[in-house]
Amino acid sequence: MKCPNCDKELKQTEGKREKKFCNSTCRSNVWAKLKRQKKENKAPKPTEKSEPTDLNEVQERIAEIEKMLLLPQKYLAYNKRTILESELNKLKFKLIDNQ
Repeated sequence: MKCPNCDKELKQTEGKREKKFCNSTCRSNVWAKLKRQKKENKAPKPTEKSEPTDLNEVQERIAEIEKMLLLPQKYLAYNKRTILESELNKLKFKLIDNQ
């Protein structure tokens, strides 16, 4: 059997548990790599929302943002709140321009 990190051949001792890694550094490296891969796979993929074009969609999005902005500050980070407020203003101007 070989070490999964460095591919060194592992010496097995009879009567003892099977070795999976050649040393603690290799063991740590393998588990850290697995943890990183797991974290990368769990990370949500950024989705791009297209700008609403229909006036009904604009009004629905405005209502959705206003509802989110009513959440207590501890549930909505400052930067997220600022982004939502900016988007809300753009949509309101878009609504005014189309009327």
